[in-house]
Amino acid sequence: MSASICLLLIGSSRYRLLHQEAEAAGACRNQETINWTRCESTVPSRYGYVVADGGVCGGGSKLDALGFFLHYGVGSYPYIGRGYWTHRHIGWNGPGQETLRSIPDSPQLIQEAVRRFKHAFENRSCERVAVFTSYAWDLERKAQRMPSQPDEEWLDEYRENATLVLSRVSREIKTVVDIPWRLDSTYIPVNETLSDGVIAGLASIALALDLKVLDSSRLRFQKHLHQSPHESHRWWRNLLKVLDLSGRRGSGRSEPRGARH
Repeated sequence: MSASICLLLIGSSRYRLLHQEAEAAGACRNQETINWTRCESTVPSRYGYVVADGGVCGGGSKLDALGFFLHYGVGSYPYIGRGYWTHRHIGWNGPGQETLRSIPDSPQLIQEAVRRFKHAFENRSCERVAVFTSYAWDLERKAQRMPSQPDEEWLDEYRENATLVLSRVSREIKTVVDIPWRLDSTYIPVNETLSDGVIAGLASIALALDLKVLDSSRLRFQKHLHQSPHESHRWWRNLLKVLDLSGRRGSGRSEPRGARH
C-alpha cells in the first residue's frame, strides 16, 4: 500500500490488549487520543473495560492513526448473560443502540462504528482499513444461550451472519479478515468442532469476498485474555506484512488537509 493507513481493529477484548501493545510493536507511537466514536465514555462505569479507543499516531509510527472497537459477535440478541451490559458503548445513541437502555444490535454497531471511524479521520491523507474478527463472543453465546442447538445448525447461522457483516463492512472500508487465535478452556468452554468451524468459516468467507487474510490461528496466548509481548508483537508484525508496511520507515504524523473532527 502506497498511502499511509488509518487502521480500525474490530473484535473482542483481545484487540483492546493488542491496541495497547501497538506502541511497543512500533505500529502507533505516542498516540493522541481522539473520541472518534462520539460516546460519552469508552469505559463503562464500575467495570473498567475499555470498549473503544484510538487516535492519531506520532512520529516514527508505521500507522497514521489507530482505533479499536469491541463488538458482541456477528449474531444479534440474545448475547452472553449480561456481558454486553458490562461492555456498553455509553452514549452511542445511534444505529445499533439508540439509547443506553436499548438492547444493542452487534451487526449494526459494527457497521456504524466503521462509518464513525471513517468520518473522524476523513480529513487525514490516509487510506482507511479495518481488521475484523469474531470468535470469543460467538462461541460463548452458543455455550450460554444456545446449548441445545445442533453444532452444524449454529455454524450455518454463524457463517451466514458473518458473511452479511463482512460484505457490509467491506463495502464501506478496505477490510482484512483476521482468522482468530484459539482460546484456552480457562476462558470459555471450548468446543473444538465449533472452534474449527468458525476458523474455517471466516477463511472461506474472506476467499469468497476476495478480502485479505491475516492468519492468527496458530498463535498461542496465555491464560484468559493475557498474551505475551512476544506473541503480541508477532501478531503486529504479521499484520504489517499483510498491509505491506513491515519494511516502511515511520514517517511520523501526516498533516491533515483540514480540521480534524
